[in-house]
Amino acid sequence: MTEKAMLNEALEVVRRLSTFDKISLLEHVASSLKDDLAGLNSKPLETFKGILAPLGAGPSDEDIDAVRRALWASFPREDV
Repeated sequence: MTEKAMLNEALEVVRRLSTFDKISLLEHVASSLKDDLAGLNSKPLETFKGILAPLGAGPSDEDIDAVRRALWASFPREDV
């Protein structure tokens, strides 16, 4: 049975439930989704520099400092 067919069958069963049972089902599904989503956020996000570091391709601290100095050298400008 395909997932679409299983979903259609489940929806038919849900339509026959009482209002109380539908609410109970929604609470159960919401709790399950909350648990699933909590697992997705457990891994901290990496910075761009951190992602590239294992490859040896990340910018060095000196490179970052040089770019910062170059960008801030013309700030603030009189013509803006």
